[in-house]
This record gives sequence, C-alpha cells and structure tokens, in this order.
Amino acid sequence: MNEPIISPWIFYWMSVVDNLRSLIGFIGLLATGITMWFCLDWIVKLGDKDYSVKYKQKIKLFACIGLVCAVLFALIPSQTTLTRMIVASYVTPQNIEIMQGEANKSVDYLINKIVEAGEKWEQRGKDD
Repeated sequence: MNEPIISPWIFYWMSVVDNLRSLIGFIGLLATGITMWFCLDWIVKLGDKDYSVKYKQKIKLFACIGLVCAVLFALIPSQTTLTRMIVASYVTPQNIEIMQGEANKSVDYLINKIVEAGEKWEQRGKDD
C-alpha cells in the first residue's frame, strides 16, 4: 500500500523530454541561422555559377532541418504541460468530491476558530 501513485520514472522522463525539446529548439535556431547566412552569401556571389548549385543544396538541407526542428519543438510538450497532463489524468469526479468535503471541513474549522477568537476578544473587553 505504500507504493507511489505516480512512478518517479515519469518525472525523470519528463525532464529528459524537456531537455530534448530544448536541444531540438537550439538545433533549429542554429540551422535557421546557417540557412540565412548561406542565403546572404549566395546573394553576394550570385554571378558565380559554381557556387549557385552548392549553395542551393546547402540552403535546402539546412532549411529542411530548421523546419523539422520547428515542427518537433512545437509538437513536443514542455515539462509544465506534461505535469499538467499527468495531474489531469489522475483527477476524477470522486477525487473532486473528496477534496470538496475536506475543504468544507477545513473552512468550517477555520470559521469556528475565528468565532471562538472573537468571543474571547469580546469577553476580554467585558472583563476590563
């Protein structure tokens, strides 16, 4: 009965996925920057036909890498989103009812304590 509800491995893999997402974002930004650099260099050397074919191939390669990385970065959820998904998967109507009951008990207890403190305060004023 003392087994954890959520496996600790889930939190490990959430961290790994988040780090992978960050790496993919970095690679995507790097590929986009290299693509822009090749485009600018290709424009400068536009008259040279030998560079034209080489640059077009490199531009296509790095543009595709950047595009794939951008799509993966958008589709892979962040660690915050994964945490929310796990919490949402464990929330059931029964759990909500239990929490509402406990919350009501806590509120009732606090109200009783406030009333008691108020009564003591009034008694103190009468005793003086």
